[in-house]
Amino acid sequence: MSSPHPLKRVLIDLSILVVGITVSLTLEGWQEDRTIRNRLYDDYSAIQLNLKADIAQLESVIAEQEASLNNLKGLIDLFENPEGRGLADTELPWVSSGNTFFGTSTAYDVSVSSGRFNYFGPTSLHSLLGAVYGHHYPRLDLNGELLDELYGFHTDRTKRLALGYSADVSGNNRDSLSYIELGIELVKSERMHSAYVRRAHAALAEMLRAETHLSQALNY
Repeated sequence: MSSPHPLKRVLIDLSILVVGITVSLTLEGWQEDRTIRNRLYDDYSAIQLNLKADIAQLESVIAEQEASLNNLKGLIDLFENPEGRGLADTELPWVSSGNTFFGTSTAYDVSVSSGRFNYFGPTSLHSLLGAVYGHHYPRLDLNGELLDELYGFHTDRTKRLALGYSADVSGNNRDSLSYIELGIELVKSERMHSAYVRRAHAALAEMLRAETHLSQALNY
């Protein structure tokens, strides 16, 4: 039996080598993908823990803010319908900026910065989480700061105007400067407060959706 031609033997050996390298690289890539996927699921678990804590916090904030907003609307009603009464100084502390939302994005930020979060490409879950952490959280932070600033700056001023308006009410002087300025301050507060509550509800809805999607991904 004749031996293979030297060139043919070289081609066979080269083919075996190429196949071996290809299989090795494929296995290595598969193992790397598996490791990253496992770590990504660990990231999902950490993000879900953060998100659950933030959902509980935001629900508490919304309840507090809605109670304060209702008190503000009651104050506006008292202002618009004084029935011969002035606004007492003790009636104004009903309303305050209260606690505002400050979320935690640590687990999400770590996953994104590591490259694991986007390693397998975009998904609907990732888009949803991106909207929560990239849009709703910064928006609530900004609106919370504006709400704190509004009440921190205007509360004392509103009290002074209310006391001035109390003296004007006895004469039913709705054209007084105190009456007009107080009305402006109360409307400004109500609009800002209402906007914060609306945005908090919108954020909460997206956070709940994201938490549901995370649960589905972890149980898949």
